[in-house]
Amino acid sequence: MSLIYRQPLGFAWSIPGTVLLGPSLQHLSFPEVVGAFFTSGVRILALGAAGVVRKAMALVPIPLVMAMVAAVFLNFGTDIVASTQDNPAVAAPMVAAFLALTAIPRFGRLLPPVLGTLVAGCIAVAARGQFKLLPGGPLLATPVFTAPEFTWAAQLELVVPLAISVLFVQNGQGIAVLRAAGHQPPVNAFAMASGAFSC
Repeated sequence: MSLIYRQPLGFAWSIPGTVLLGPSLQHLSFPEVVGAFFTSGVRILALGAAGVVRKAMALVPIPLVMAMVAAVFLNFGTDIVASTQDNPAVAAPMVAAFLALTAIPRFGRLLPPVLGTLVAGCIAVAARGQFKLLPGGPLLATPVFTAPEFTWAAQLELVVPLAISVLFVQNGQGIAVLRAAGHQPPVNAFAMASGAFSC
């Protein structure tokens, strides 16, 4: 997609989808959730192919999209405080690394703040002895095929919220950032690819 449209386009089910997934797994089975994700992908693909997404995105003000993004990420921001209280030896160096790399742009260009935070966290965890590789087990997880199960409970609970979060939160945020950088993102093709890659 990036090569075809000559602009940075990335596709993945993002944090909004994960946020919806967690509570659902407390009362739905994993195959039911997979079925809802599959249906959401088909619905998003169909909406993009019908040309509806561009019209709908034009009606939604960008500040509203950004407010939805902020609401999704609010817990992650407030969790920093709790993490710093729970495990300051790991969280504090991560926060310090992020702030330092953000405050000094010269360093931030050499090592992006998020990557620097990850490195600081890995070093802190290793230094505290909290990372232990158990002997005898596999290093990588083995992929497991899960056949989707389509139930009304899962479809009614997840399909519409997932489609909205992908189209307006995930894609909406990306479209807003691309437009701010001077690109003209292909909104309907963006939606079609998100749906197709999810199926």
